[in-house]
Amino acid sequence: MKGIKDEEGVLQVEEVIMKTLFSLADDGFDGDDIKASLNSIEFALRDYSGGNEPKGIGLYTRVMNKWNYDIHPIEALAFEDTLSQLKDIVAETGSDIFQNLIKDYLLNNSHRTILDLYPDPNMEAEQLKEEKKHLADVQKRFKPQELQDVLDESKSLEKIQSADDPPDAVAAIPSLSLSDLDRNEVEFPIFIEEDVFGSDATLVSHIVPSSSGIAYIDFGFDISNIQYEDIPLLPFLQRMMMETGTKNLT
Repeated sequence: MKGIKDEEGVLQVEEVIMKTLFSLADDGFDGDDIKASLNSIEFALRDYSGGNEPKGIGLYTRVMNKWNYDIHPIEALAFEDTLSQLKDIVAETGSDIFQNLIKDYLLNNSHRTILDLYPDPNMEAEQLKEEKKHLADVQKRFKPQELQDVLDESKSLEKIQSADDPPDAVAAIPSLSLSDLDRNEVEFPIFIEEDVFGSDATLVSHIVPSSSGIAYIDFGFDISNIQYEDIPLLPFLQRMMMETGTKNLT
């Protein structure tokens, strides 16, 4: 935590954490906060895209996190039943399940370790100094020919790494050609409904089978009545509407 410089500060942080946990264990969580958290988790599970890594690699990592411990790999991908059960429990008992988890695994658990880590501003310089000394000592133990062999091997490896792959290695890489692609576009039915809910709005919708149960919604507004000189202000209005918080809703 920023600003903690000594053991006294660490003890103060521990006190704040423990007080917060005891308070949550006794008073529980706000119902709206629980719903918001469950919605966020559900959306992340349904809209999983892999982030900065390919989606397939991300799913493979999920599977291995379970499979490595003899848990069926499908359990790492199937979340519908578990999430539905959790929602039912929350609907019946509120935050009891989370309060009990805090009590059982955090407060009433005598196995707790407090590890203090303090930054050393001279660490990088000391490591660099130690590395240079180590390399100098290693170099002294080399005979001239041994040192030259190391340099030659390094240059040879660098040359191999920068060279193009041989044609047979390139040909072994799986690839797609244009003939492998389906030229027929998939068309989904579009439904248009005028004056939806008496709002004078037009609803254009279509259903696709691969949205993982998520409804993606875009809003379009008629801006033909906006004065020309006010058009540059539209990006600010759009940002305020999308990012400004509200008093009672999230």
